[in-house]
Amino acid sequence: MWVAVSIVVSVALVVSAAWAAAAHVKARRLARDDAAGRERTRQLSERLVAVERRRSELEAVLSSMVEGVAAIDTEERLISLNRAAAQLLSLDPTRAVGRPIQEVVRNTALQSLVAEALNASDAAPASVELALRHRPGSTADERTLRAVGAPVRDAEGRRVGAVVVMHDVTRLRRLESVRRDFVANVSHEIKTPISAVKAAVETLLEDPDMPAAPRQNFTGVIARQTDRLDAIVEDLLALTRLEQENGRAGADLEPHPVGPAVAAACETCDANAVARSIELVVEVGDLHARCVPTLLEQALVNLIDNAVKYSPEGTTVRITAERRGDEVVVSVIDQGRGIEP
Repeated sequence: MWVAVSIVVSVALVVSAAWAAAAHVKARRLARDDAAGRERTRQLSERLVAVERRRSELEAVLSSMVEGVAAIDTEERLISLNRAAAQLLSLDPTRAVGRPIQEVVRNTALQSLVAEALNASDAAPASVELALRHRPGSTADERTLRAVGAPVRDAEGRRVGAVVVMHDVTRLRRLESVRRDFVANVSHEIKTPISAVKAAVETLLEDPDMPAAPRQNFTGVIARQTDRLDAIVEDLLALTRLEQENGRAGADLEPHPVGPAVAAACETCDANAVARSIELVVEVGDLHARCVPTLLEQALVNLIDNAVKYSPEGTTVRITAERRGDEVVVSVIDQGRGIEP
């Protein structure tokens, strides 16, 4: 009987030990699985943090760009745009994202660029220059953009959309237009005295025995037109100097009295005014303005000289200055016929 009890106890102990061993193995396996799970969770968390960090960095870069960047999916829906693009296109991102590009931007050139970029067989970018008017029929707020569109593909080469980068070239185009007009005007101004000098010289050469009176008249024409050419060249050189001085001055302007600059400009133009019996009336108080005195004087000389040239003889040219808020406004008022807007 004791033997039987001993066997039963031994069996029970063996079974208990087996169960304990199995439980220990299972616990170790669960611990390993739990550790592996925690490791996977940690790695996934790190990846999510890295992705979020990259996304934040990308958004920061896009937000700080002066170029507008817009992304469009294969259905031609706007899926994202940075702050510059929203400003250039006058869009509200919260209302524009998710809508077709045809609805948010009513510009056929931009729409064609997006379609071309989406259908491009290679990654070569397409470009176009487009004019945007936020008020139809008005050119006051017209803006010129240089837009470049390129397809976007995933890692497997599948087309997933397009990206459009926009540059505001409005100021550049206006400067180019001003320079073209300037060259045309200068060419015209130079051609006139050259033609007069050429005609006078040819006349003198054709008639070497010309009497003294007409010869003096023709030589006078040559002298006057030569002076005119010299004045034009001086104006061109003055423009170059003004641009250089303005670039050096920058935004570091100091307060200076306005009166001395006005007085110096009037003194320069006084001889021409006296010759045409035009009175220069100055109404400038003790005003100070942030300016470059030499540039202010040059600007006033140009205005006063034009006023004297194109005003009727015996009239008055008034030079006034007054403070308006934080600014000092200097005006040159003549009695000439004026220029059309």
